[in-house]
Amino acid sequence: MQIDRFLLAITSFALLVSTLCFSCRQDLEPELPDLSAEPLPEFELIRFEQDLFSVDTTQLGESIQSLEERYPGFTDVFFRFVIPLRRGDFSPEEQVAIMQAFIQYPLIQEIYIRASEKYPSLPNELGQIDSRGPKEWPALAEALRSYAHYLPDARLPDTVVTYISQFEYAGFLFSDNDLAIGLDFFLGPDFDYRSVSVDEVIFSDYLTRTYNADHMLASAIRLLLEEDVPPPRAGRLIDHIINNGKRLYLLNRVLPNTPDSVLLRMTPEQIQWCDDSEAQIYAWLASEDLLYTTDQREIRRYVEPAPTSRGMPEESPGEAANWLGWQIVETYMRRYGDKSFQDLLAIDDGQTILARSGYKPRG
Repeated sequence: MQIDRFLLAITSFALLVSTLCFSCRQDLEPELPDLSAEPLPEFELIRFEQDLFSVDTTQLGESIQSLEERYPGFTDVFFRFVIPLRRGDFSPEEQVAIMQAFIQYPLIQEIYIRASEKYPSLPNELGQIDSRGPKEWPALAEALRSYAHYLPDARLPDTVVTYISQFEYAGFLFSDNDLAIGLDFFLGPDFDYRSVSVDEVIFSDYLTRTYNADHMLASAIRLLLEEDVPPPRAGRLIDHIINNGKRLYLLNRVLPNTPDSVLLRMTPEQIQWCDDSEAQIYAWLASEDLLYTTDQREIRRYVEPAPTSRGMPEESPGEAANWLGWQIVETYMRRYGDKSFQDLLAIDDGQTILARSGYKPRG
């Protein structure tokens, strides 16, 4: 059985490292710079779903054109990939019919009503968005200020757009790093996602438990991180888990008051399991020669969301390897306190960071 192999691996590993000194890892709470003197970034926050559902349905052709004129960067993506009006092979009449079907589809109507009820404005902790001024989402503005501190060359969004898409996209970047956030992925536990489809993976319990307001801000920052901390050039698992560890390291700095359960998309119990099983996680990946596998299918099993990690006990979270990558990156940055985040990003080889970190898993 996989669990038996997991236990055998950690037993062998324990014999190997029994002479090593495992010092307790310091708390991961970051020491934060004082950025209060720095100006907050400004951006426009647009409720596109409200504008879309306010159009004159008797004049849909003109309404579509008006939306494109008002929001050219966003609609260029939205009307090609989300509602594929501008795919290239639809006549004007067909485009109107597609838009009509989208607006009137019962599930879309329900999503829009739920999103409007839940987010007449964004939650108080995220700010108000009714006035459409540049700073209606102060928590995002503060996060972007921190983001710019750690990545001064990064392009910050000038525009943040909310929309609904019938669960096509939870979010995406458009134009020059502008943000688009799909509210249908943040309707909370009052919406029965499983009723939409019991077969679609995106409606699995381990994913839908994160579809709430608590995860919205972290999801927005993750979109930027995917652009500014791109996938590693090397194709080994060690490179991917260190790269994801870099993203978690920065996410923790940018959102220091956000619970680890949100940063990691794990339950508190799963995080505790990782804390208690750190040596065992590392031992399993090392003993099975997984750290250096280039099998992309195998890699995805350890770094992408899943109910559990392959080969590990049932109580393990699906992204336990990413959690491990975070611990390694934290250890590296603690050891080289004079290094900036840009210095960290300049090292693309995961094995180099692992070796230089002096990382020793607790066990």
